[in-house]
Order: sequence, then C-alpha cells, then structure tokens
Amino acid sequence: FVRPLTIPAVRDCPAEHMAAWVLPSLSILAPHMKVRLATAWQSLNPAALGQDGFPQVSAHGQFSAHGAPQVNDEDVINDRLVRELSGEYADLLKAVADRQSQVPLLQNFFVADPQGGLALAHAALEGMLRPDESAYRFAFFCKALVQLAPSDAALYQFVGSELLYTAISSLSLEVMACRHSEVLAMIRDIVMQQVDDPQSQVHKVLPMLPGVGPENLAAFFTAMKSTRSDKEQRNQVKLFLLSSGGTGAFTALEKWKPPGGASTVQGVKKRPARVPKSQAEAEADDHLSGEITRHLLSST
Repeated sequence: FVRPLTIPAVRDCPAEHMAAWVLPSLSILAPHMKVRLATAWQSLNPAALGQDGFPQVSAHGQFSAHGAPQVNDEDVINDRLVRELSGEYADLLKAVADRQSQVPLLQNFFVADPQGGLALAHAALEGMLRPDESAYRFAFFCKALVQLAPSDAALYQFVGSELLYTAISSLSLEVMACRHSEVLAMIRDIVMQQVDDPQSQVHKVLPMLPGVGPENLAAFFTAMKSTRSDKEQRNQVKLFLLSSGGTGAFTALEKWKPPGGASTVQGVKKRPARVPKSQAEAEADDHLSGEITRHLLSST
C-alpha cells in the first residue's frame, strides 16, 4: 500500500486537505514502519548478499556470496522482499521531503506529530546504513532533516548527534562509495549549522572521532568558517575525516562508535531465527492498510 496508495496521496493531495488526509496517515504509518523495517532488516541472512548488496548467483544458478556457504531460496526471496519494501519506503520519504506548499509537508508533520516525525527520521537513519541501493535514497530524506532542524529543538539535537554519526559512518559502506560527495555535503551542512553553538551536539560528537584532539578540531572549525565555498568546505570535511583515521579512514569508520551512546542507530544485527508471521501480525498489517485507506479516501 506504500507505493500505490500513500505515495500518490502525499504527492497529489490538495494542500487544503493535507491536515485531514495525509498527516493522520503518516502518524499511523511512521511508527509502524520504523518497527517493521528494523525487524525486517534484522531478519536478513548476510550470506544472501554480495559485497555490493545484491544477491549473488553461482555458475549453477544457486545463490552464494563470494565463497560463503550457499543460501536457500527462502533467504533470497526474503532479501528481495525486504529490499523492495525498503525502496518503497525510501521513495515515500522522498515524496514527503519533496512536497512543498506554504509550509513544507515535513515541517507540518513535525509540528502535528513530533514523535511521528522522529519515527520517520530513525527509520531513514537505519536505512542509510543498509548495504544496498536504498541507502543513498534514505540519505535524500536525511538531507531534508538537516534543512528543517533549526525550526525544531528536538530535531536540531537529533541532527547534530545521531544524523551526524550516521552520515560519517555511512562513508564506510561500499554501496555509498559513489555518493561520498553528497554525504560530505550533508556533514558540511550539519557542521556549519551548529559550529557557532558551543552547546550543540556537533561539539560533542566530532571530538569522539579517533585521532581528533582539541587542536585539530579547532583548526577544522576555523577552516570551515574561513571560506564560503561549498566545494572547499566539503573538501575540508574530507581532509578532517581522513586525518582522523589515517590510511583507509573511511573503511575504518565502520568500526567507529562514539563512547557514551551518542547514537541509538545500530548496524544490521546478526540474523535471529526466523519466526513465520503469525495470524495476529498479518491481521495487524491488514488493519494498518485499512486505517490508512480510511483516512485517505474518506469524504470531506
């Protein structure tokens, strides 16, 4: 129901009906999808994916992952379904970020339902660390969060801590290798947004990077504020991160985690034993779809 129903509603709903039709639907969907995607991502068998995030097929037509033990059909099917669900939700978040009126839809949603807004944000952050092509699609929504952050105190703190951490960590993903420029631009935007606020989370997260001390952090902030060139600021971010980790710094960032739990976002966890969807869970999914349909199609 995400692609055929919710995305068109977000994209095409008349502005005057947004509050009555779209915002209630997002309030229902956001917390559900946060849990649904987290559970789905944890259910994946890492052996079903190659290094590029796609299923690997052997010469005999059986799936394998670079010498790893062969995986069964159920793993491959589950991987395909989860990637499709991830991609659809990333497309929905992009539609939410794109929808503009007098007040952007995303800003309206954070005002109407702050917890729902943060549920969207948490799902996007976990999605940005996925080892498949949906990662950079979730990053598009994260960029919109940065732009919105100054208007919302909780989001401002979230962006300076969890989103900054996730953006830096995502540089270690092979699937994001061709998107480093966009991620570095996002990090630059967060830093420039909060660098003059000594109480901001940026001043707490960056010192936790390996190899970062007060002197080179101060030099980095000075260099960032001394130029107005976006390209030069992006380059300064890259040089700073490389100097913090030395050779292979972006790869080394995969293991970096700020002490003290600066972020609640976790990577993909080891696959637990899969439990078939119960009748109650299936009924809950049907109920969710029905509730969203009722909000979207009810008459004014």
